[in-house]
Amino acid sequence: MGEAVERERTPTRVAPRWRRRGTVAATVVGVAAYNWWAVLWLVPHGVPSPQALYSDLAADGRPGAATLQRLDVMAGLLLLAALGLAWPSIARNGGRGLQATLAAFAIAVALGGAFPFACPPSLDAACHAAERAATLPLHHYLHMLAGVVEFASASLAVVLGTRARSPRTRRVARPLVPVLVLAFPLLGAAYLLGRGGVLIEPVFLVSFSAIVATALTDRPAPSTRAGP
Repeated sequence: MGEAVERERTPTRVAPRWRRRGTVAATVVGVAAYNWWAVLWLVPHGVPSPQALYSDLAADGRPGAATLQRLDVMAGLLLLAALGLAWPSIARNGGRGLQATLAAFAIAVALGGAFPFACPPSLDAACHAAERAATLPLHHYLHMLAGVVEFASASLAVVLGTRARSPRTRRVARPLVPVLVLAFPLLGAAYLLGRGGVLIEPVFLVSFSAIVATALTDRPAPSTRAGP
């Protein structure tokens, strides 16, 4: 009689309570800081024009720009801290790919705040022309690069989340895929037309917040091993 091979669950290692609480606290505060744009809708003239992009509102010289820049830096650093605390759980749930995309996202958010736009290209025609002529300070273009990495890494995290071992992460990630597929062409159109970006960008910011918060705070998925 041959040996029967069966799959059995192995106990999941429970993270120390302080680590779990620290991860959740850093994630909640980091995501809240990342979504400073939502508060601007409650402030008179906080969103000055439908053609504005949120990065433009944090450009050097804009009212309150220094505060918004600090919030971005704080958000990135807090999410990076949460990632460090949740590193083993994320490895179990999503592997190195999800770890790398979350790290890239957090770093890009922090760098975006540290290197803001030199001027608001969507609100200032002269700034837009200077941007195209590549005559603005280096930090302006570093902000653009950070934005590309932010959007690319978070979008990849959504894709990887659809294949995560944890059902909770998969449930959050899967509906976000068609949302982003539809939103990217709209965002491109908003950039080309110079209008509507302030309404399209929140779709991405909320989607990114959802996948990042879920991946960081999800509990480790139970592992399996072959038994005799």
